[in-house]
Amino acid sequence: MTTYQDVLVKMIELKRIDQHITLDQLLEDITSVRSYYRYLKLEAAMPLRVIGLLCHRLHLNVSDLLDYAKTSDFKDFHLAKFIRFHRLKSFKLMKQTKETLLTLALSIEEQNLIETIEQHNNRFQALQDFFETSFNKESLMPNQWMKHHARFLMPSVFLEYVIEYGFYHLHDVKMLTFVIEYLNQIKPTLTDQYINYPLSLFEAYYYQHQQDRCQDALIKHVSNHFFFDQGMPVSDYIKTLEKTFHLDLTLLFKETFKNLFQ
Repeated sequence: MTTYQDVLVKMIELKRIDQHITLDQLLEDITSVRSYYRYLKLEAAMPLRVIGLLCHRLHLNVSDLLDYAKTSDFKDFHLAKFIRFHRLKSFKLMKQTKETLLTLALSIEEQNLIETIEQHNNRFQALQDFFETSFNKESLMPNQWMKHHARFLMPSVFLEYVIEYGFYHLHDVKMLTFVIEYLNQIKPTLTDQYINYPLSLFEAYYYQHQQDRCQDALIKHVSNHFFFDQGMPVSDYIKTLEKTFHLDLTLLFKETFKNLFQ
């Protein structure tokens, strides 16, 4: 989950951009540009005094902003879980998560995101439309992800978007490069291990013409399948991967386990 500061500083930065205020204008007599970027990157805690002064300059109500941070953090976490459960076909958990989301004050865009995923089963397009309402298309270009990462108010939902981007571009090595680089860069900041499940599959596609590296990625991927995807038995999933990659994964796993116990 994100922290209050994560949401607060991103909201302040978005308001600065919306109001066409330069950094120098916003920060004058309050804090330095260097310190501000450290706050944005969560490398340092933003003092309450600085938050108050920045909010005053942007005509923001601090109390409302704190309430928004709490709600936004909660929504980000549960929206991301809703998307992930839909991907994993964990429909019971998805339903429970949706019930939690419906107790919150969802925006029209957030409601549309949930409905589109449920009704049209197109997570990638739904997420792309969702983020395009807040960011221009240039910000969503893969080569801009890390540059604009600090501005995304819903980082957990954006992570799910990047994962969907990877699934949508499985056969595009150039696009997979951006996905793999982004996931590897943010992986150390995450508290759960789920990211390794899609990441290992993307790496398998990326290295499919390098047999040893492709096999290593597939071994990791199938190992993660045990923990994260209950929708398809492992044996059936291995057969699907064998057809896709033209590899005898069953034999590969037997040899791998045999070597472990020698």
